Parts: sequence; structure tokens; C-alpha cells
Amino acid sequence: MSDFTGADLDQLDQLAAQFATAGAEMSGRAGELRTKISSAVSTFESTLSGLQTDASALTAQMNTEMGAVRSQADGVQWTGANRAGFDGDLNSFSSAVQTGTSQIDAGVVDIKAQVDNRFTPVLGEFSAALDKSASGVNDATVTMKTAVDAQRTNLDQAANVGWTSA
Repeated sequence: MSDFTGADLDQLDQLAAQFATAGAEMSGRAGELRTKISSAVSTFESTLSGLQTDASALTAQMNTEMGAVRSQADGVQWTGANRAGFDGDLNSFSSAVQTGTSQIDAGVVDIKAQVDNRFTPVLGEFSAALDKSASGVNDATVTMKTAVDAQRTNLDQAANVGWTSA
């Protein structure tokens, strides 16, 4: 450190370089986080699409199985009040299965719609806010680097040019 300038110019150079490095590292970390958010959203949306496909296949299988049960029951030679009671119960069961499969399909569609309409935009807004914050941090590090560079130039100017002008 120079007694005349009150600072070590090499250390000021190093400090300015550190601000530049810190700004680049912070921007890089923000970029990594944005990439992870995008990947997580994509994975989640893909998983939901797979769930929707699986749910549709499951409900189709349930309806096919219900049809097979009804077909077998219809083939049984059986008459009388017990048969009429059984047919009524079978119709109730069939309606319950149909209601259940419809609710499963509708529920999965609703979950996917909720994600598409609420969750995905929230993550998009967060990503945009992250961009803005990272930009602000980067701007602040550039400002600090510029201030340190200017201070170093002023001190060098005062120490060297000031002496030669005197």
C-alpha cells in the first residue's frame, strides 16, 4: 500500500476483477436454476401426460371388465325374483363403475388443467423474477467493478500524473 495514495493499486485491480468474476458466477448460477426449473416443469408435465394416458387405459380396462361381467351374468339361465334383484344390483354396480371411471378420467384431466393453468405460469413468473434478480445482481457487480476501476484510476492519476504536473 502506498502512503501517498492510501491504497494498493494491484489490490484494487484484483478487487475489480473479483467483482467481474462474482457477477459472471452469479449469472451462471441463475442460469443453472432457470434450466432446472424448466426441466422440472417439463418432467412434471410429461409425468402428468403419462398419468392421463394410464388413467384412460385403466378406465377402459374397467369398462371392458364390467362389460365382460355383464355379458357373463346375462348368459346365466336364472329367472325369478332373485334374478330380478341381482339384475338391479348389477345395474347399480355397473353405474358405480361407470361413475368411478368417469371421475377418474375427469380428475386427471382437471389436475393436468390446474397444472397448466396455475402451476406452470407460477414457475414461469418465478423464472422471469429470477432473470430480473440475476440481472440486477450482475448490474450491481458491474457498477462496483466500475467504481473500483475509477477509484484506482483516480488514485493512480493523483499519485503519478499529479507528481509530474507539479
